[in-house]
Amino acid sequence: EYYGSMGKTMLVMFMSVTGGADWGEYCQPLMREVSPWVAVVFAVYIAFTVLAMLNVVTGVFVESVLKSQATDRDMVMVNNARELFQTLDGGIHGTMSWDTFQSKLDAPQMVEFFKFINVDPGDA
Repeated sequence: EYYGSMGKTMLVMFMSVTGGADWGEYCQPLMREVSPWVAVVFAVYIAFTVLAMLNVVTGVFVESVLKSQATDRDMVMVNNARELFQTLDGGIHGTMSWDTFQSKLDAPQMVEFFKFINVDPGDA
């Protein structure tokens, strides 16, 4: 009934994995008519396919979160640099001399900026 042709068999396997039908219902004829070992192979197929799908879905979500985190991190770095330059005499359009740079090493914005780029302020 379920396994009369290649098309029916593929449909049964698809429905079993996607929740279209209870795969235990399709496993019973295999155990009765063929062998209990075929049912074991069928169960392994179900487990492998479900775990593979979960892995793909998890990968998509993780990739999305990592991209979002990188964007947020970049925005924080730009905002810290903007705040730091706003404290200078020329404002955001001013330039920073080496002496001014060294005097600002202890500023919270500068410490935060160096932390984001993984540089110790003493090495700067």
